[in-house]
Amino acid sequence: MGGDLHRLSIAYDLRGSVPVPMATRYWLHGLHVDPWDNVWVTDVSRHLVMKFGPEGKLLLTLGVDGERGCSP
Repeated sequence: MGGDLHRLSIAYDLRGSVPVPMATRYWLHGLHVDPWDNVWVTDVSRHLVMKFGPEGKLLLTLGVDGERGCSP
């Protein structure tokens, strides 16, 4: 489901004064199936939430790929 939409990305360790690359991999974090059988997936490295329909089609993307939000 949506395999062609998931991409490898780099995550950074932000605990120090300079960001340090940790690893390149898929950073999918959350998965939820709602009452209508839609599948919601969170990609934390790309700052996206994606909603897929029961047949696997991408229905909605929240966020801008690679851009974090403006609120803390």
